[in-house]
Amino acid sequence: MTISLSPHIVFGEGYPLRAKYPEVPYIEIDELYEQYNNVVIVDVRSDLEFRTVHISNAIWVSLSKPSFVDEIASVRRKNPGQRMVIYCNGHSCAKSYKAVKKILAANIDNVAAFGGGVFDWTNAHPDKTTLLGTNPAERSKIISNDRFKSVLKKYSYLHELSLKNDVLVIDIRDKFQIDHTPAYNDLKQIKLDVLLTKFMLGKYKNKKLIFIDAVGKQVRWLQYYLNEFGYSDYLFLRGGVASVPQ
Repeated sequence: MTISLSPHIVFGEGYPLRAKYPEVPYIEIDELYEQYNNVVIVDVRSDLEFRTVHISNAIWVSLSKPSFVDEIASVRRKNPGQRMVIYCNGHSCAKSYKAVKKILAANIDNVAAFGGGVFDWTNAHPDKTTLLGTNPAERSKIISNDRFKSVLKKYSYLHELSLKNDVLVIDIRDKFQIDHTPAYNDLKQIKLDVLLTKFMLGKYKNKKLIFIDAVGKQVRWLQYYLNEFGYSDYLFLRGGVASVPQ
């Protein structure tokens, strides 16, 4: 069982963003593995994504932080002369490329994007991956792409299901993401951090759970915590609220 979104594919097909960001230097997975102990690896994703799974010796500096460039400059000062490798979720995720552009614009050099991202790395090198706070990553806890897809359902199906008495719909979007809310029966809006605490306490295990997010990405990370805390009766809205006609 692997977390891989897809096998390692050749440039032009597997790395579409390289053509969009031709000025961004990049590093391949084999080279990164060989240089693992001699480079500074920076994870630019969200805190939740980092806490869920990351390259084991990575430093977390979210691209969304207003202080991003200042924090990267601090990392450079502490590691002069070392190559800095920036990664995110891989292949179709542009954060690593955008981050490198921003870093280069701040006159910080010797930096490259790792386009394979955390998924390719975890698939190839679980021994150098931290999953749910544990290193090396336990293969039995790594969620495959097929396993993730198996719990994604369309709005029409979930709407009908939500009418049953034993079903609870939980909206995990942040306030700034909420522009409209689909019509579901028995819907609760619960922030992810609060929700994870409830999972630790076994809350809602007597219900079939439906989770909705903004665009279908946050639920990927949520699935790890559902599995970790023993939840099995759950489904996700495919494509998030963005997929639901207003």
